[in-house]
Amino acid sequence: MFVGAPDTAARQEGKEKAGMAGPNSLKIAAKERVDLLKDLMFLARELSHPPFFVGLLDQPAGSVWTGEILREALDLQEPCMPSELQSHLCPETLRPKLYPIFFHPNGPLRQAVAAVGVEVSQGVAAQANNLVSTLGNSRVSIREASVHAAQVLFRGQMWSDIAVLFEDYWTIVVKLMDDMEERIQAVVKPLVRMTRNLTLRLCDPKLGKPGDVESA
Repeated sequence: MFVGAPDTAARQEGKEKAGMAGPNSLKIAAKERVDLLKDLMFLARELSHPPFFVGLLDQPAGSVWTGEILREALDLQEPCMPSELQSHLCPETLRPKLYPIFFHPNGPLRQAVAAVGVEVSQGVAAQANNLVSTLGNSRVSIREASVHAAQVLFRGQMWSDIAVLFEDYWTIVVKLMDDMEERIQAVVKPLVRMTRNLTLRLCDPKLGKPGDVESA
């Protein structure tokens, strides 16, 4: 007696229809949403500040549910959390650690952090120490974002601004050169070139102060 699953005409027709339908948009949207939630949770956990996760979830985002009829019933483009809670959701001490996230490959995550209204200072001292540590983060996406951020943050800096952490920065850049992840290998070469040019400039007596050049 035959007990298999014959490939009947109905099954074949179903396969053909599934192939013609293309990718399932609902599954793609669901995966993107889950990926975003995972990134939000990992970010809040690494920052050791769970309230920040609530603040990120509260930020508005583009959606099919923001049509004219729904907007008349509820403004979905306004956060629910009052502005008075911002200092609790994202305190001042947390903000320098968010600099690499503005270079994160997940666009909705970048938008959520920006929508919180975080103002990250441009001073190297407030951000560089954390950036050196995130360059060695266990998550590939954070390392990738930190590589892009380091190219912007360290470019053109003076020795007095980065002297304390330059050795650690050099060490982690060398380690990144041997990173086996393809995503890191694809973005690390510009960082290596920038670090080389930065080092040559810092050690050039024609371009720097004699004391700084000697220290470098």
